[in-house]
Amino acid sequence: MNRRLLTTFLVCTSLAGAIIASSPVPAIALNRWIGFYQPGTPQQLGPLSSMEGELGLHIGVVNFFRCIEQGFTPTEVDNAAAHGSIPLITLEFCAEGKSGVVDQPAYRLSRITRGDFDSKIRAYADAARNSGHEIWIRPLHEMNGYWYPWSGTSNGNSPADFVPAWRHIHDIFVREGATNVKFVWCPNIESLPNTQSNSIAAYYPGDAYVDYMALDGYNFSTTINYVQWRSFESLFAAPYATLCSLSASKPIFVAETASVSTGGDKVGWIRSMFAAIPRQFPRIVGVSWFNSANSVQDWPMDSNSTVLQSYRLGVANGAYSPGLRLGRVGPALSINADHRTVRLRHRVSFSGVLTPGSKSDQIRVEIEMPHHRTTHATVRTDGDARWSFAFAPHVRGYYFVHVTYAGDATRLGTHSKTVRVQVK
Repeated sequence: MNRRLLTTFLVCTSLAGAIIASSPVPAIALNRWIGFYQPGTPQQLGPLSSMEGELGLHIGVVNFFRCIEQGFTPTEVDNAAAHGSIPLITLEFCAEGKSGVVDQPAYRLSRITRGDFDSKIRAYADAARNSGHEIWIRPLHEMNGYWYPWSGTSNGNSPADFVPAWRHIHDIFVREGATNVKFVWCPNIESLPNTQSNSIAAYYPGDAYVDYMALDGYNFSTTINYVQWRSFESLFAAPYATLCSLSASKPIFVAETASVSTGGDKVGWIRSMFAAIPRQFPRIVGVSWFNSANSVQDWPMDSNSTVLQSYRLGVANGAYSPGLRLGRVGPALSINADHRTVRLRHRVSFSGVLTPGSKSDQIRVEIEMPHHRTTHATVRTDGDARWSFAFAPHVRGYYFVHVTYAGDATRLGTHSKTVRVQVK
């Protein structure tokens, strides 16, 4: 997804025709996977491991963006494979670092077809073959938009130029024997401009040239002018139906998606996405989240602890069979006192955050008073997974306030955290 042109894209998207709602169907038990685009990954595995620690699951697919001019990047592929994840390489045909520059005549689709990049493609295919790993490549993605130099309606291209270019790339990989490479064909959820010649169907190269079908789509909500909050279902229903009509057998996945918090309920959006996939989108075999923020959109699934927990619970939901190593997370629980020294009968407040946490998690607060007397209470977290508690001490001396979270189906209990307060 090109960041520079998102504003125009989303304004047009909001004005597109009515979404065709797909009829609910019985859930199909699939071993669906979870994927992520995470900045810095898989160049380094630290960000990936940190995210897995937050989620308590194994990330099955790692999406990253590279252009043909960079050539094959073996260290990144090796890192992803060693971690037990499939590398999903979004392969862009453009000058290095210039995917957002639309006017690049040297990278027109017709130049690919006539062989201008054959030597680079062969070298890429050979290196990918020799890696010995299963690799998914996603060339020329979102071709039915207008924001890339390979777009069918930009940079001197026409939609009719796309299929020959795609097949040419695919044929080179076949000739080089790169059978470990799987081709992912990925349009945007809506075509811009919205014309018959630029429809999603116009770009399909045929089952013989595609291993996976995929879609990109985001809920920008009111972060873009004239755009409203849209559910996962409303974004993906019509293009999903189109992909199903183009091929009766190819697996489908979501290569890029995310939601903002502004203008709606991000927690509910995530929960609805996981619930809808097995019910309304049974051929979707995986979802890759775009986990990078900018100054306007808070895309990451860990944008706050409540959103993080909704993602965890969405994956863990029994109706969604992720087929991943879902583990119970040991969450962090903090405690702070507004004062460590207070006067007798003066109110003292305590607060903290459970991460990952959710609304109405129960936190046990135990107060150890002077002379070894104790009392306790149960408090609940708010929508940001924060908790608070206050009392007015009636005896001088040292008070020890202990807080504990007992855990739930997806989170382990935490060790008690303690604050000492002196009452004078």
